Amino acid sequence: MKASADRGSFGLFETRPMLECEQIFQALVSLVKDGKIFPVEHTTVIDQSYQPVSLDEARLKAELKRSMKPYNVDPDSFYWFLATEEGKKDDLSYRRSLRDNPSLGG
Repeated sequence: MKASADRGSFGLFETRPMLECEQIFQALVSLVKDGKIFPVEHTTVIDQSYQPVSLDEARLKAELKRSMKPYNVDPDSFYWFLATEEGKKDDLSYRRSLRDNPSLGG
């Protein structure tokens, strides 16, 4: 996990084509609109604190496109996302359903 964090939160998408970039964008926007996650950004880089912010879809799309080239990624200026309580509950429920029925995982 540290290696991808060193390159930026979106470094894992560096080889993905634009179609997948759009799908990732749509998924993030949907999760934010559904109240499952919320965007945050650094308030200060020194103490690594984060502050909730409004999601600017144009900014997110630009960040995703830039993230396809890891030398263009600045994790201190990109959005980060945290799960809401509802999102955490849904995730836990989903993980339990996979544990109980592994065939659901695809």
